Amino acid sequence: MVFPTTTNFPGSGPLGNAPQDALTAAGTTQATGLQLTGSMCTITSAAAGTGVNLPPGSAGAEVTVVNNGANAILVYATQGNSVDTINGIAGSQGVLLLPNSVGYFLCTTPVTGPTGLHAWTCSVTSPVAAAYNTNNSAVSFTATAANLSGSSADVVLDLTGNPAGAANVTLPTVAALQAALHGAAPNSTYWLRIKNSANTGTWTVVTNTGWTLTGTMTIATTTYRDFIVTFTSLTTAVLQNVGGGTA
Repeated sequence: MVFPTTTNFPGSGPLGNAPQDALTAAGTTQATGLQLTGSMCTITSAAAGTGVNLPPGSAGAEVTVVNNGANAILVYATQGNSVDTINGIAGSQGVLLLPNSVGYFLCTTPVTGPTGLHAWTCSVTSPVAAAYNTNNSAVSFTATAANLSGSSADVVLDLTGNPAGAANVTLPTVAALQAALHGAAPNSTYWLRIKNSANTGTWTVVTNTGWTLTGTMTIATTTYRDFIVTFTSLTTAVLQNVGGGTA
């Protein structure tokens, strides 16, 4: 993958094209993340749950964050800023950047709202295109956001438990899932397969806050259902059944 050698950072003076290399992500919140000061920032060490903070917002600013660490990181708005957003998400929540991925952050002009509010837009590139997750519950359960995330495009959830009879998989809330997604944003989509590896018992996908379910949600033994997840906002999404087959 070829990365740009310079990234403009209007209004930032000598930081305009200053690279920051061999950085270590830090903290677990916006208040404790590593504060970035350059416009091309490469993370080489990232413990689980750590993060970085973007420089202060300036209309037209561009910042590239490369995550070469072993774990995903969270990218927050600059420390102390409680009003900036990233992809429409509160900057204090941050957006997830997977390992070996690059996030391009563009700060647009201030939007209507509190003084000092800037809206950052993040686009990501990543080789982490697919994820395979399992859950071995043998009774009805609520899926975690991690069960339905972990990649930039395709996710498989394999239900390996063996319920005695019919059981339900309750989806996580849409807001919780958004927080766990790679470069989460409104109007994004991804492909989800839920597979029933049980020898007995049919699983049924059940709604939670923010979801609209369309099509068949039951998954018989040794079969799978394919879905398209479409986010209509930061807190609402559609789960559309697009087919299935024998596992």
